[in-house]
Amino acid sequence: MILGLDIGGANTKAASSDGSYSRSFYLPLWKDSRLKEILEKIKEENREIEKVSVVMTGEGADCFSAKEEGIRYMRDAVASVFEDEDIYYFNLDGKFEKEIKDEKKFFSPNWLASSVKLSENLSNFLFVDMGSTTTDIIPVIDRRCLSEKTDFKRLLNGNLIYFGAFRADVSAMIDEIYIPSVDEYCRISTERYASMADVYTISGMIKEEDYTCETPDGKEKSLEASKKRLARIVCCDLKELEEEDIKSMAEQVKERQLEVLGREIENSIKRYSIDDVVIAGAGEFVVEEALEGMEVDYTSLSDIYGEEISSVFPAFAIASLL
Repeated sequence: MILGLDIGGANTKAASSDGSYSRSFYLPLWKDSRLKEILEKIKEENREIEKVSVVMTGEGADCFSAKEEGIRYMRDAVASVFEDEDIYYFNLDGKFEKEIKDEKKFFSPNWLASSVKLSENLSNFLFVDMGSTTTDIIPVIDRRCLSEKTDFKRLLNGNLIYFGAFRADVSAMIDEIYIPSVDEYCRISTERYASMADVYTISGMIKEEDYTCETPDGKEKSLEASKKRLARIVCCDLKELEEEDIKSMAEQVKERQLEVLGREIENSIKRYSIDDVVIAGAGEFVVEEALEGMEVDYTSLSDIYGEEISSVFPAFAIASLL
């Protein structure tokens, strides 16, 4: 089999080229050095690996003094675990290399791998991939990817939004929030008290088992725990707020994320005159809601490949491309 690895700052994902295997491991590189252990687990689960294709996005983790250091760390971990297999690294030119001579060519090209894979069957489309941490908005015209290549330029150009469906901090989404029981707006605290995973748990859009990242307070992922965390953004506990307050707060934060996401998608649709949108990622359900009301056709990769492959699509893409 051909194995694809997408090694990110928060999650390490794996998939086989035929889609029969897919896994995602929450592994924050900035505080957890278990990358080799996770790679060994992936290898144990797949005894018939012939080739390994790798795309790396974790070089920006702040445990590394520079991105080049991050690339070398991930490369060395892969090489030490898969020493008996042929290893190929995917770069920003859309090509595979067996050796990494210029680390800059390997800074976060996972979105490119997905776009190249989709271009095998599609000519013009906007690819929107929302993960737990970030959202890629990638225009493809005549099978040519028009996105900027560095994360900095992609942020500037609207090809990257640095929020996802789970890990984004609520205080980064909204400045003040309406509290129905007192009929007033309240500025929120800027502590990391609650995440978007808490918001979507309260909104009923994800279940406890879908809450795949760690919680801001390190405690359980239940509905009640999510409500407690969200209450803290206005310096309250659940005794100080009504149930309708918590539900309203979650809805307001959700609507704010949908507003930003929808605006950026619409900007790209207009800029590139694209009518077709392809959506993927663990946050596919958020993108679907953002697209409601837009006069645009969209295709969900979950409908084509299933939710598991959609959530690890770059890993599947590079395995398939190789």
